[in-house]
Amino acid sequence: MKKYINVLIILLLTSSLIFSDAKEGSDWRFSITPSIWTVGIDGDVSVLGESADISVPFSDILSLADIGGNVQFEAWFDNIGIIGSAGYLSLSYDTEILLADTTLGLDLTQLQLALAYRIINTGDISGNQPGFELAFTGGFYYMHALGSLEVEIPYILINLDYEDSADWVNAAFGARMTLSPTPRMKIILTSDISGFDSEANITINFEGRAAVALADSIDIFVGFRMMKILYEETDDIDILSVDITLQGISAGMSFRF
Repeated sequence: MKKYINVLIILLLTSSLIFSDAKEGSDWRFSITPSIWTVGIDGDVSVLGESADISVPFSDILSLADIGGNVQFEAWFDNIGIIGSAGYLSLSYDTEILLADTTLGLDLTQLQLALAYRIINTGDISGNQPGFELAFTGGFYYMHALGSLEVEIPYILINLDYEDSADWVNAAFGARMTLSPTPRMKIILTSDISGFDSEANITINFEGRAAVALADSIDIFVGFRMMKILYEETDDIDILSVDITLQGISAGMSFRF
């Protein structure tokens, strides 16, 4: 954990050095993008040894009422950028283990900080002009997972509540492609993978968006997002294991300034 914190500090210092060379009047560009994500889920979640095989297709997401939120901020100078994001997702699933009614919950909080570099940049997509961009990203993901288990045994009025949580920080690398065939339309594909640690924790993200410019500095988009989370940690008391795939429709707006 400490080594990741040290590298994160180095990343921040490197970012400040990169942008400190920018002269007054330079072409800085910023954007903030809030979005929501309606989620279908498939996989296994285990809390304190009690596990549930969860399979809720996207067509049944309204039965779960699980919607995640995310906010992303970007700052670009020429072909170099800083990307930061924060997301939250709360999932719940009702099942039956033996004769007990069981509700299994999982709250996920995700933070990202990354440097980005465009290796291809044709046109002026940020200025609503046709073009093509390809950028690589490298940084860190922080993930907090809170698992909960509520067990109710009918007829004998027994209610039991358990909780277990885990935090981890992983290096993450990815790519983003943006295609603007017309001045008002964009197609955006992003992907990244984090992990590369001795523990079994890996996160894979993919998202595709179709965006339309409502104004010179405002886009609205709809897309598809998938996230694969694999995490397992065992000690003498608490056990939390997550092996799930989340997928569903994302939608939001992007504001540039």
